[in-house]
Amino acid sequence: MRERRSPRRRTDHEQLARRLKAGRGGPQDERRAHPHPGRRRPRRAGRPGHRLRLRPSDDWSRPRPAPSAVGSLGPGFVDPSAPPTPEGTVTPRPGSWDGVHPPRDYRVVLLSAGDDAPTRALVAAVRSWAAAEHVDLRTVTAAGEADLVPAITRALDLHPDLVISAGDALVDPLAVVTANHLAQQFLVVGAELAEPTHNVTAADWSGASYRGEGLGASSNYDAASFTPQRCDAAIRAGAAAVLTGLTGIVVWLA
Repeated sequence: MRERRSPRRRTDHEQLARRLKAGRGGPQDERRAHPHPGRRRPRRAGRPGHRLRLRPSDDWSRPRPAPSAVGSLGPGFVDPSAPPTPEGTVTPRPGSWDGVHPPRDYRVVLLSAGDDAPTRALVAAVRSWAAAEHVDLRTVTAAGEADLVPAITRALDLHPDLVISAGDALVDPLAVVTANHLAQQFLVVGAELAEPTHNVTAADWSGASYRGEGLGASSNYDAASFTPQRCDAAIRAGAAAVLTGLTGIVVWLA
């Protein structure tokens, strides 16, 4: 036989129903409430010695101060008495760029085209550099020749601090598009533009100096020259040039 509920138990249920109807909640809600309703709960502290860091905003279109370099160039990157001219070439001393780093959460778009070994090596180097330097990296990949210019447009629409291009197929389209977006900084790695505007910097070396269809290069193309070490040096040297305002030039790695 089913046990009958006592009058007291019915009374408790009736009181709870009235409390919920009045918006006061039950005993569990009261336990969760702050003992001093007029005061705010203190924020939970992080681990001792651990600094909490906000995640970078997903909305790159929001304005913010222009990024600046962390650190400075070492001796031998450029000759202070003879700064590079527009479209000029500098051959920095190896390692003279090591003291320059991007600010944390520097906004970079990796724009790539092609699946050849040199392009894959450049892409891997950019990803490694971004992870090591705490760069906020996004990627745009062109899906074939017809998508080259649309891919550049997609990269521009993200409003990054810097667009890094990887892949010879992007050289000719970039030569057309970059001149119309002078406020956007570009870094071309493993190739260069024949007539870059002040917002286009290149970092290349012997074996990686493609300048566009039908144009002569300063060296013969050599796919084997795209080693991880050379690609990493090109990204770091090129980014150091951009961050320190040495733009519109070619950084030639000896």
